[in-house]
Amino acid sequence: MRKGKLARVKFWDHVIFRDSDPVRVKPVLRETFGWIFDEDDHAVWILWVRDLDAPQERIHPATGICILKSDIVEIEEVKLT
Repeated sequence: MRKGKLARVKFWDHVIFRDSDPVRVKPVLRETFGWIFDEDDHAVWILWVRDLDAPQERIHPATGICILKSDIVEIEEVKLT
């Protein structure tokens, strides 16, 4: 998917547990929406907030999520009307 495109990503997320039965803890299927900032062979970076005056420029500090491609179940472009 091209940089700057709005996307919906469904992915398996890691779970931290504490004082719990490890057998009952499993990865969680999650979904996020954001703009594709970058990607490489292993991961995709999604921005949750961007500057409307210069949407392709990086906000410092940026807010978003980096997801391993191996954990992505589905990724699709979101069309805005």
